[in-house]
Order: sequence, then C-alpha cells, then structure tokens
Amino acid sequence: MAKQILLPSEVRAQMATTFKVTRTALDRALKYQGNSSRDRMLRAAALERGGVTYLGERVYNGFMPAVDTSCSDRVLVQRLTDRVSLRINMDGDSVRLFVDGQEVMAQEGVTLRQWGDILYSLRHLYDKLNA
Repeated sequence: MAKQILLPSEVRAQMATTFKVTRTALDRALKYQGNSSRDRMLRAAALERGGVTYLGERVYNGFMPAVDTSCSDRVLVQRLTDRVSLRINMDGDSVRLFVDGQEVMAQEGVTLRQWGDILYSLRHLYDKLNA
C-alpha cells in the first residue's frame, strides 16, 4: 500500500458532498495520485477533518509488531491499541483498518509482505503520534 490519507468512510462521503467531487476523484487525491490545486486542497481538508497520513513504509527484516492477536471464524484481529485494530479476512485476503471503531481503510488481495508493511507503518505512525 502506498502513501495515503486515511479517513473514516462517513467523513469521505461528507467531503465528496461538500466539495462536489466524485468518490473516485477524492480517493485519487487522498492516495496522492494527482497533484492539482484541487487535489492539494482536498488533502488539506482531509487532514483538517482528522485524517492521518499513512506513509506506506516497508518493514525491515526481523520486525516483530507489538500487537494483541485473536482469531475467530477465519477473521484475524490485531490490536495495536484499544483504538486501532486491523481485521484480516483469511478467506478473501482483505485487510480493514479501524480507528475508534470506524473503518478508515480497506485493502483487498493483501499479500503476507504487504500485511507486514501495513503493521509496520501503523506501529511506526502510532509511536510518532504518542511520542
């Protein structure tokens, strides 16, 4: 997963309505796939609304994340804190990130390497925010 701004789905929907843009245009801006003045404005607005920048960092060999892990019904849940968790569907290779109970990211077809990168980036981001 590449660098992007993470936002709850309801905030994304509100932004699309407020700024009169399609969800696709908003997603492209939040995923840094464009750099027009509108894209930069949408990213700034997303950050003002509580968005968090996911940097898409690569995990280094030997990294062991500090997470609590549980599994039921082929869904693996990894909690970084009481507020942040990843839910991995082992049947569909999909990962969903939740912050304060709200889904802020969903990714399909995640490989084991990408899963490690996601955990590493989230742990790194969490540590920076709480330093």
